[in-house]
Amino acid sequence: EYDPRALTVAKRIRAGLHDSPTLAELAEDVNLSESRLEKLFKEQAGLPITQYRLRYRVFISTIIMALGYSVTEAALLAGFSNSAHLSRCYRQVNGVTPSSTFLNPPYLNSVLDPSAARLVEPLLDGQPAI
Repeated sequence: EYDPRALTVAKRIRAGLHDSPTLAELAEDVNLSESRLEKLFKEQAGLPITQYRLRYRVFISTIIMALGYSVTEAALLAGFSNSAHLSRCYRQVNGVTPSSTFLNPPYLNSVLDPSAARLVEPLLDGQPAI
């Protein structure tokens, strides 16, 4: 069973890709000290909060690229400052760059579960259809 405070933090991270609350703000939201929140979150999620946030953004950017958007578009939509930042983080998490995955032969023939596409729909509102 997950601690509701850790779930609250995870939900806040997922809900605000462009909002990067500080550890102090997250801790205040759940009435814990920063150190206690860090320890609790790592116990619950298996990752520090910063790594959780990074991996979630990479995950979201991967879905966006699989839908046919460029690396730059995916970077900005997923909350990265630019495509170079996404590329560094993507490589750190996955061991390869997003361009080698999505832009260079052999091209990745991605099949997305509809639930993954629905996950990024709010981010794509107003974006040109691919």
